Amino acid sequence: MSFLNENENWRGLTKKTELIQSNVQGRPKKRGKYLTPCPDIQIIRQRPKFSLNLPLLVNGNSLGPAKIGKQFIAVRNTCAFDSIVQSMLTAYHDFATYYQHITESKNAIHDFVEALSKSGVSSKLYNERCVILKHTSEIKNGVLDCEINVATLIELHILPNTPSLEIKINCNDCQYEKISIIPVLELNPDPIFKEAMRGLQEAVCKSVEHYVSKTRNECCFCKGTNITKTFAGGSHIFLNLEAAEIGLLAARRGLANCRKQFTLSEIPGNLNYCDRQYKMVSAIIFVAGHYYACIKRATGRWEEHNDLCSSQKVMTITKRDVLKQRRTPLLFYVRI
Repeated sequence: MSFLNENENWRGLTKKTELIQSNVQGRPKKRGKYLTPCPDIQIIRQRPKFSLNLPLLVNGNSLGPAKIGKQFIAVRNTCAFDSIVQSMLTAYHDFATYYQHITESKNAIHDFVEALSKSGVSSKLYNERCVILKHTSEIKNGVLDCEINVATLIELHILPNTPSLEIKINCNDCQYEKISIIPVLELNPDPIFKEAMRGLQEAVCKSVEHYVSKTRNECCFCKGTNITKTFAGGSHIFLNLEAAEIGLLAARRGLANCRKQFTLSEIPGNLNYCDRQYKMVSAIIFVAGHYYACIKRATGRWEEHNDLCSSQKVMTITKRDVLKQRRTPLLFYVRI
C-alpha cells in the first residue's frame, strides 16, 4: 500500500497522504468441526473400495508348477492356505480397522493379501505362495504337498506371531515382562455340545479363562510371585472348533447325540471378546479332505470362496444353502 504515501497533484492541489494505521486486530478464523481432520475418515478413504467381486486363488492342483529361482515346483493341496487368505482379503476390503492392521503390521502373509487385492491373481503371486508354503512340508521329486490342518498352518507357519489372544505377565519385583501369543483359540467344546452355536460366546469366555489360568503364577526370571497378568484380543481371532466335532469326547460328557455340524445362519454375527466387539467374517468348511471358506460380506451376503471352483470365481451362497449343515472346524472374526 505504498501508493497511499505518494504525492498527488489533482487540479494543481498537492496533497500528501499517509498510511492509515489500524489498532484493530482481526481474530483468527476458527476452523469448523466438519473441516477438522478425522483419522477414521482418513482410514476409510485410504482403504480399498468395497468390491463385490474379489479375486479368487486357484488351488495348486489345477495349476502348473511354480518357479522359485531356477527350480520348478508342483504345489499341491493349497486349500487350507487359500481359504485363510480369502478370509483375510475380505476383511481387508470390508473393514477399515482390519485394513489398517494389514497395512501397518508387515509380514509375508499380509504382503500377500495386499498384493492379491491390488494386482489380482498372477503367476508371480502363485510363485510367492510357493515360497510361503515351502516350509510346511518337504519337497519330494519336485512336488510340494501342502496338505495340512488349517489351525496348524496358522499356528506354526503363516501367522505364528499374530495373536488371537495375547497374555502379558509383568513381575512387580524385577520388572521382567513376558508375552505369550496364542494365534488360534482352542475352544472349550462343552457349551457347544449343550447349546450348539448358541453356546459359542460362553465357549470363548471359558477358553480365555483357561489360557490365562494356565500361565505360570511366578516370574520366570526371579521366581517371585508378585506378578500381574493382563490379556487382550488381537485384530482378529481364529476360533478352533475341532474339539466340538469329536463324538467320543461328547459321549464322555454324556452328550453323544449332540450336533456336530451347523448351518451358517446359526453362527453368531458378533462376539464380545476381551471387552471388544468382533464381527464374523468367515467359516472355514471341511468336506472330504478339502477346505474352503464361506464368507459373510459387510452387506450381509454370503459367498463361497472355493479354490477348486470350476469357474474360478467367487460364488454367491443361496438362502437355501445357508441353512445347510456343514462341518465347520474354524471361524474367523475381526475386531470392529
